[in-house]
Amino acid sequence: MTEKRLPYLLGLIILQIQETYTYYRRLVFPAVPAGYEKSDEAFLAVPGLFRVMLFSAFCMAFSFLVVKVLSILMLTGLLRLNNINHIYSIFNIYYLPGDDSNWTDGSLLVVYGIPYLIFLTVSMYLTGFVVRQRKLNWILRLILAWIAFQFMAYFLSELILAAFFYKGFGIALQWLISNYLLKVGIIVVGVIGIFYWTKRFGLMFLRCCPSRIFIDDPAIMRTWLIWVLLIPLFSGPVYLLLILLFSLKIAIASTFAAALITLPLAFRSIEYLPDVRIYKSKKVVPGLFFTIILMIALGLVVRALIFFV
Repeated sequence: MTEKRLPYLLGLIILQIQETYTYYRRLVFPAVPAGYEKSDEAFLAVPGLFRVMLFSAFCMAFSFLVVKVLSILMLTGLLRLNNINHIYSIFNIYYLPGDDSNWTDGSLLVVYGIPYLIFLTVSMYLTGFVVRQRKLNWILRLILAWIAFQFMAYFLSELILAAFFYKGFGIALQWLISNYLLKVGIIVVGVIGIFYWTKRFGLMFLRCCPSRIFIDDPAIMRTWLIWVLLIPLFSGPVYLLLILLFSLKIAIASTFAAALITLPLAFRSIEYLPDVRIYKSKKVVPGLFFTIILMIALGLVVRALIFFV
């Protein structure tokens, strides 16, 4: 009896694997709907999707660097205002060993609390701005969307790390809340609140698509988010590690992990969107060669800043 059931069970497993493979293959490489112009249909061809993905990966890496540099500039500005001795580079701040700077409760809260709250506020504002604005080219809209996404991921990563490390935002929380369980409870509530708020990212990135062909069908909406959000979220950090020569590994990994938390609701939000509208803009997708030149140029600029700053 067992010998007869084994081939049947294996057949069911193989059939399930085939169905799953077919489903995700159609999701990643969808059939082209009828009734669209050739210029719109080209977006769903593999070369078109790949060019969009590569440019989005560039935008992801660029936005990460922008947010990181802004965080360092804001932090060093606050340190100077509070007369705290430090040494800064383009991506890091160092404190002198044995330094006798007069840290106070107020300066700790200002230096390690205000920047992260500002980033949270800016992320929320930018998300709404990208969704509301009508006269933005889809490329500029995509860049702003990634910056808003990175601001939120940066804050979320700092919020999660605050539960385990006395560093960054964790320093401000430790001085505000000495009870560890209460601090962790507040962090958990904050993470859950942000998790549910980030379903707006689904609408924000859908608004960035260059053609209506991506938003007339829920399945193709997911195709767009896979190519413009999910895949760049994995390929972008690889590119960042290469141009940064594998420095900032912890910052990249923590921001990447926080960004992954926001993805399920970004995709899930599609089911609750009765209608998505996009506004007329240039439909030109940056060419493969042009995007590669941009990525090389960004890498050279970053290496020059690291060397000279």
